[in-house]
Amino acid sequence: MPRLRDHLANEEVIEGACWRCKKQVVQKELEQWFIKITDYKERLLEDLNGLKHWPERVLTMQRNWIGKSSGVEIFFKEKETGELIRVFTTRADTIFGATYIVLAPSIPW
Repeated sequence: MPRLRDHLANEEVIEGACWRCKKQVVQKELEQWFIKITDYKERLLEDLNGLKHWPERVLTMQRNWIGKSSGVEIFFKEKETGELIRVFTTRADTIFGATYIVLAPSIPW
């Protein structure tokens, strides 16, 4: 039976070594499973609070990686067509400072 090994995210490697045990890190090709973490993001974020011995910078990186954002959707009206452009922002309090909106070419109209 194969031994289970630790797998580290890039932010858990400091100067080529594991931040916990200080062993040298070796990069390998692995078969792996992928899960849709967005279905579990609330639980993942809550469980990070129980990791008392992890460095705060690693916990912050993990929270950012999980990527939960709280905010609002704001609508802007396109000047010529009157079409509404929906924008998500985490800083509605700064919206009055917006001078333009950039849309990716892939945005469907």
